[in-house]
Amino acid sequence: MSLTANALSQEPVRYTEPPDELKELLEEQKVSLKVGMRSKWYKSDAPALQIALMKIISTEDEAHRLNGTRQEIKTEINDKRQGFIEPIIE
Repeated sequence: MSLTANALSQEPVRYTEPPDELKELLEEQKVSLKVGMRSKWYKSDAPALQIALMKIISTEDEAHRLNGTRQEIKTEINDKRQGFIEPIIE
């Protein structure tokens, strides 16, 4: 393929937004594909697919437990610590 002087002098193609009707159809197609994928993942015996589905449908707490990403630090605060100054509220 070779470039010609005519090809270089042409106006570049400008991007235009697709019509709203097309956007809606694409969104419907995406939703349909996602529903189908989730159904296949649910029926699958593959652990990786079941974990992926669980990550999608789980609550925030369940997702953190599944990923092992939440760290909970529990401390007991004693107001009578040395050097503690109680705030003055007016």
